[in-house]
Amino acid sequence: MVKKRERLLRPLLLALLAVLVLTGAAAQRAVYDGERIYDNSSGAVCYVRSLTEAGALKTAGSCFIISADGIALTASHVVRDAASVNVVLPSGEELSGVTVLEADAMTDVAVLRLPARKEAYPSVPLDTLDPRSGERVYAIGYPLKTVKIISDGIVSNPAAKINGLERLLVSADLASGMSGGPILSQHGAVVGMASATLRTMNGVSTSPTTAQLRSAAGEFTTGVR
Repeated sequence: MVKKRERLLRPLLLALLAVLVLTGAAAQRAVYDGERIYDNSSGAVCYVRSLTEAGALKTAGSCFIISADGIALTASHVVRDAASVNVVLPSGEELSGVTVLEADAMTDVAVLRLPARKEAYPSVPLDTLDPRSGERVYAIGYPLKTVKIISDGIVSNPAAKINGLERLLVSADLASGMSGGPILSQHGAVVGMASATLRTMNGVSTSPTTAQLRSAAGEFTTGVR
């Protein structure tokens, strides 16, 4: 009887231990202000130009690099039906020959590959934990080609069901052109991406969830799922 009880209790104890470990890890994470978030992350946020066959500008937005070898994420609607895609680095260098590896219209996530180069690209990490309601977040992007801005807000809902799809809702102001830019947690990791605003909720914007970003990136980067 005692051994049977131990067998029944063991999975519960293991589950409780896992929760305690995750809770402890979350509690020990460093928290940064907006200035530090910008300093640490803005070098990986770039301006995106989607071009027509004739080379004219079709759509502009933002993207962020998530790996040193040049894998980046942006909004699918920014690169949809583009004949070619160029990325302008924060230094002003414009990269042509950017490859769209994947574009999911449902989640509005696209994966880009920047041209190979000798030096490593600056990058920002995708968070391994989902954000919580009320957590402070920061959005970085380019409303204009040479103007990069940061705005802040909170997580309004980390996994709201909208038209059958989970979306991250945030109160950070997102200007036109910031689509595809990162939404970062107060811990400095990416938890979302600027996607769209909600007409029915003033001041609330939608984003792919952290899990959707990890899923899209996981096929093309190591250690991301």
